[in-house]
Amino acid sequence: MKGLAESIASEQGLIWKVWTENEAAQEAGGIYLFSDRPSAEAYITMHKARLQDSGISHIKVKIFDVNEELSAIDRAPLQ
Repeated sequence: MKGLAESIASEQGLIWKVWTENEAAQEAGGIYLFSDRPSAEAYITMHKARLQDSGISHIKVKIFDVNEELSAIDRAPLQ
């Protein structure tokens, strides 16, 4: 997994990723912050293909905008 993390770290526009997992349910994922939507969309296309090539299905992806005003109140690391 370290190699995957290093690969993700070099993706265009990635600011950070928080890795998530539920070992009991055998689910994993992440929350990503990209500098712009085109970078996020390009990453999604590439990463979905990579996961599918590894035999992983049931991939769920959503893109949200950041509410910077409310996030700043709760000390979100947006920079």
